[in-house]
Amino acid sequence: MNIEKLPKEFRDWYEAKTCPTTLANLQLESETFVYALWENWKDGLRDKQRIIQKSLEVFFPWAESIKGTAYSDDKRVNITFDATPWFRSAAKAWDIECLVESGWGVCCVADDVLGHIHTQKPNQDIKDLYTYCAVGDMGYQVMIDGEAALEYLQLNNPVVIVMLKEKNLL
Repeated sequence: MNIEKLPKEFRDWYEAKTCPTTLANLQLESETFVYALWENWKDGLRDKQRIIQKSLEVFFPWAESIKGTAYSDDKRVNITFDATPWFRSAAKAWDIECLVESGWGVCCVADDVLGHIHTQKPNQDIKDLYTYCAVGDMGYQVMIDGEAALEYLQLNNPVVIVMLKEKNLL
């Protein structure tokens, strides 16, 4: 794709943009990435941060993924899910502190992560887990990949990492 063929408004934005991504060693100037930016620009996403993040999610879905697992108390139903959206939008410092203190799961905050993910983007696996547990009159446990979560926080929310270190939780 030749950037010169794109509308001047987009070219001006693109040439003046700063790429506020924290993904190291990523070639943001590639033709594929420029095309992703253009597609999102056309969709009306004018906010630079949001355009770049959305484009990264589309073209690099494995980047910064935080795996979550959940299972019924009898361990007959086991699911995995992507917990990253919770860390992007809903996570509060004290929630993360609670997760760390609990070993990254089996606490009410971990349950909230699963609920948030299901509320934001309904998921059949999560629905099946909820249904199975309700019918069987049992609970479920949720675990978050702590190592991946800490890597994500180091890149995207280092203030939380500092807070956890100050409280001797890391």
